[in-house]
Amino acid sequence: MSSIEENTKIDTKFCGNGGDVDIKLLVGKAKAGDRIAFNAIFTLYKQRIFAISIRYLHNEQDAADIVQETFLNALKFLYKFNEKSDISTWLVRICLNLCWQKRKHIAEKNKFEVSLDINYENEEGDCVKQVVSGEAQPHDILEQQQESRRIRDILDSLKKKYRELIILKELEGYSYEECARILDISEGTVMSRLHRARKILIKKLSG
Repeated sequence: MSSIEENTKIDTKFCGNGGDVDIKLLVGKAKAGDRIAFNAIFTLYKQRIFAISIRYLHNEQDAADIVQETFLNALKFLYKFNEKSDISTWLVRICLNLCWQKRKHIAEKNKFEVSLDINYENEEGDCVKQVVSGEAQPHDILEQQQESRRIRDILDSLKKKYRELIILKELEGYSYEECARILDISEGTVMSRLHRARKILIKKLSG
């Protein structure tokens, strides 16, 4: 399987009058078969997809693989993409589905390896504590790597529908509207699921 190439600098022909990248133009060109345009899409969104993947899988190589798989799938099915939609929303949806499939595959073989990269652990622990307690700087929960690991394990134990929302809304900062578009559910459902997910987290963290 081939890989997607990153453009270190996006061609100005894909930019509007203000100099910013014209996403709709970029997508239109990519759908028409312009591989340079698609590589530019990869450049724009690969870090966002990697961030979500590492939250899900806790392993940099697995996350990097998901990034490639996400964009290869996007390239394969780009002809189906509705240009009235948001390309980033579509890419994140593909990414989440691939991450979930990857986790199931690893769990079935009982080979789930957790990365010990403390930067990711501390970042995630910090965000989750803010969700649970509302504190601005929850240093107490970051005092020990073991505690951060426990929080991450609790997140991993959540049902798919709750874990995805915690990752998107609380860890990656997506709005309710964006979460609704990505997951193809109503904003009301997003809010009710997130409320339930927070309650579960609080209960498990205090247990």
